[in-house]
Amino acid sequence: MKVETNLIADDVVFEGAFDGRGKSKAYRNGDAAVVAEFAKGGNLLLQGDPGFSDLRTQDFRLQPNSPAAKWSFEPIPFRKIGLRKDECRKSLPITVNPPTIVPASTDFTNALTLRLVPTPSPRGKKCVLRYTLDGSAPKPDSPKYVGPLTITNSITLKAAGFVSDGAGTRRSEIVAATFEAR
Repeated sequence: MKVETNLIADDVVFEGAFDGRGKSKAYRNGDAAVVAEFAKGGNLLLQGDPGFSDLRTQDFRLQPNSPAAKWSFEPIPFRKIGLRKDECRKSLPITVNPPTIVPASTDFTNALTLRLVPTPSPRGKKCVLRYTLDGSAPKPDSPKYVGPLTITNSITLKAAGFVSDGAGTRRSEIVAATFEAR
């Protein structure tokens, strides 16, 4: 398999062996040898947001100033991918994926900034992330995540994605992380 002319912003760029015969391992973004190897195929590796319109709301369209713009990048038609309603399928299943808590559970001193990152669902409705800081399960009326949270005390953060449709509100799996102030 060849990986050519891509903008890659994942933490793990490749798992395997470059020659296809060596011992498999994870190659990470930021490693100079990995960057050099992928540059041979015209790939650009960058760390962080590759220029999505709004990752928080799962808007994966690229901003005009995205590094991918220099390649006349053709956007992936997310809205055209996946199951479709037709005469045999009158409705589509609604899936709600859990968010990711960044950073994961950890000890900290002073203050710590926490983020919730939604997990994409290309054909699904945008989810609303809700959370609690007291270890209880998030509900449809729990606080809505609108931006980074700064904590100064020990807490257990629980979060979930919620989607409402004509059949009610659906919730993702609940994710949790514990943060201990030292």
